[in-house]
Amino acid sequence: MNEYDEHWSIGHTRQYVTTDSIRVGCILYIKLLKEWGAGVVLRVDKDQDRVRIHWQKLNIIKYHNTSTLLHYINQDYEKDEKKKKDYNRSFMIER
Repeated sequence: MNEYDEHWSIGHTRQYVTTDSIRVGCILYIKLLKEWGAGVVLRVDKDQDRVRIHWQKLNIIKYHNTSTLLHYINQDYEKDEKKKKDYNRSFMIER
């Protein structure tokens, strides 16, 4: 571990996210699932295209299809990019 391992940065808010973008420790917020709160990625299974996420507001751990989650995040990006608004949208914070 080096001095940079503990820093967090907001990423992928102005560009499309891909399956390579999601890593263990990333935090996701998906507007469609806003009642679930932020989700912390606990496991990434690229072979099965699934991620295991702990959703904070519900205090549950669920598996999700990676492509579906990316679709919702990117869909918000497309809508907001056309309107040029940066609020109330899905995002990912990566470590």
